[in-house]
Amino acid sequence: MLALNPMSMALQCGLTPRRRDASGTAPDALDPTCDGDAARLARLAADPAIDVIDTTDAQLDELVRGRTPKVELSSDEVRTRVEQLLAGADRELFGCWFHYPWASCLVHVLPPTLHRELRLDRNRYKITSAEQTRLLSARVAIAGLSVGRAVLSTLIREGIGGSFHLADFDALSVSNLNRCAGGVLDVGIDKTVLAAREVAELDPWLKVRVFRDGVSRATLAEFLEGVDILVEECDDLAMKFELREAARARRIPVLMATSDCGRLDIERFDLEATREPLHGILPGVRAADLAGLTTKQKVPYILRLIDADRLEPRMAASLVEVKETLSTWPQLASGVALGGAMVANAARRLLLGGLEWSGRHSIDLDALLVAERTLPLPEPRPWTPRAVALDAPALGLPVRGLDQVPSPAELRFLVECATLAPSGGNNQPWRFEIHGGHLRCALNPGRRKSCFELAERADVLALGSALEATLIGAGALGFSVKAEVAMEPSPWSWSVQLARGGPPERTDALEQLRQRCTNRRTTPSALVSAEDLDALLTAAAQHLALRATAISDAEALRHLGEVIGGLDRARFLSPPMHAELVSEIRWTPEETVARRDGIDLACLELDATDRAAFEVLRSGAAMEVLADLGLGHALGDASRRAFENAGAALILATSATDHRSIVEAGRGLIRVWLAATARGLAVHPSGTPLIFPREFGRQVPILTGAQPLLVLRLSRLDAPSARSLRRKVDDLLVTSASDKREAPR
Repeated sequence: MLALNPMSMALQCGLTPRRRDASGTAPDALDPTCDGDAARLARLAADPAIDVIDTTDAQLDELVRGRTPKVELSSDEVRTRVEQLLAGADRELFGCWFHYPWASCLVHVLPPTLHRELRLDRNRYKITSAEQTRLLSARVAIAGLSVGRAVLSTLIREGIGGSFHLADFDALSVSNLNRCAGGVLDVGIDKTVLAAREVAELDPWLKVRVFRDGVSRATLAEFLEGVDILVEECDDLAMKFELREAARARRIPVLMATSDCGRLDIERFDLEATREPLHGILPGVRAADLAGLTTKQKVPYILRLIDADRLEPRMAASLVEVKETLSTWPQLASGVALGGAMVANAARRLLLGGLEWSGRHSIDLDALLVAERTLPLPEPRPWTPRAVALDAPALGLPVRGLDQVPSPAELRFLVECATLAPSGGNNQPWRFEIHGGHLRCALNPGRRKSCFELAERADVLALGSALEATLIGAGALGFSVKAEVAMEPSPWSWSVQLARGGPPERTDALEQLRQRCTNRRTTPSALVSAEDLDALLTAAAQHLALRATAISDAEALRHLGEVIGGLDRARFLSPPMHAELVSEIRWTPEETVARRDGIDLACLELDATDRAAFEVLRSGAAMEVLADLGLGHALGDASRRAFENAGAALILATSATDHRSIVEAGRGLIRVWLAATARGLAVHPSGTPLIFPREFGRQVPILTGAQPLLVLRLSRLDAPSARSLRRKVDDLLVTSASDKREAPR
């Protein structure tokens, strides 16, 4: 007989298994404002074997900061807001304390509303507040807590379900640990107990009822009582049918995930009262037909249900080895986790009124993660957009002709001048025709900026600016001009009759036209002087249809930025306007050169962060979500920042909105811009007649009875990073047969 080692004997005595809490599923709630609970709370807190956990200070700090993510609160501001939440209560008495016997912990938890606001904060706006409230009111039953545990874990973290019925007859074993939550500390504890504890430790305000013996015919009614959705993940084939038959009778939808090939079954018994269980794959079979069958006798039913022809090859091979070299069929953690995600996604959509169909789906990771399904990667792009045009366009005077009428070279020069006029989104909505000594410019129907009725006003404004640019070029060539504006939209147009007159005018305005550009930089600017503003107002006054008012007060500029920012938000959130906005941008240098219109991305003066955000804003679907939620205030931040940093602003309006008046206003617009250019001022126009609401005049000081056209933001800034290109003259000019004298190119 072998003598026992003294150390071994000591270990045997000391390592005798002791009792542990293997049955507790819910913590004890202790209200510190209740005398009885307060006394017990004090006793527990004094027990050295119990850990006291109180992180509510940090939670309240995070909560109040999370409510104002745009504002970095100071410590004093945080403290003030926290005190407002406490409403005079001592911190130790705020909320509730929970005693978790199985963990020997006493934990301080915020009140349910605040706890969930903080716990589910990162769900927004994937789930709206109203949707989250609906989801938290749902009652969910889960039968089977292997895959079912993964489902439960995902549901509670996503805030789906406010009360749960959990059923499983089994305890956690070591062989379960390849796929089930838990560890060696949990082996031997019932799966229902472990699942209920997970819920309680995440959100002790949730309600859980456990069925530790699983679901039986005797407990079926209790298990499904008041349930909104059933997740069925049990192994017993007869119970699968019995649960579905009972769910169908109670009009409860059923969801089930199967690890192999990532399958998800949806059965909307709430919508289809006569639907056969499990999609009718086993026609006529009822739960009673399957009761008492041996494992071998169940095989043909199971193979039919799982669709043996579609089994993953290794799973199919494994089934042959069950009860030979395998105790049961294999399951991997990745498949179980995927099942939890699929069921939670389906449950959320179903409970919110979507997913209104029954059927079987498959998300097979092995089939998806193959070389043939590799997604195309985004094209590598520099962090800073490469500018196409940096310098002012060349605008050389042609040799003066000898005839009374302009030469082809001179006419081309005049068209080139006209194309340097501003237009909304650099749309360049014009085309030109030469007839004898006449040059006609008309709106090109194929280049209308918008299908909106008022949007044509912006194009007509551009038409007027093109007319004034043409007159500047004609003066530089020494032509006398007779201009005529059409009064009928066929389409809207103007024409000039040119005759050689006296000596050419000075070319100052021509040089300003060449240098004129939009500067979207938003860095802080010095204030624009009163002298400069007076000069711009004088330029505007030369055109009777144009009315102008200047804003230079810092607070007024900030308010103007708020108003323009609100208009920007409206433009982003309106699907037609958003589509137009996106269509204006030329996103790559290649597109900029090919199109020669629109706004080069480099012209937006975006840093890497803003550029990344702007590209996200291309999504019309994302804008629709923001509109539905009443969000998107940040969409106007660029304008708010720009006007806060501006040196001044001019609001341009028109005294009348007939065609001739808008053309005249367009002539005045470019003269004001050239006057600003001559004084070294950066100009950035904001808004169009399309998006100025009637309320604009009540929010911003404009002249009584005037219709706002544009706001010009004025600053003293460095030159812009890029300039927008202009379409080539050959693409805009149509010459009649009698005027096809070849012009230099």
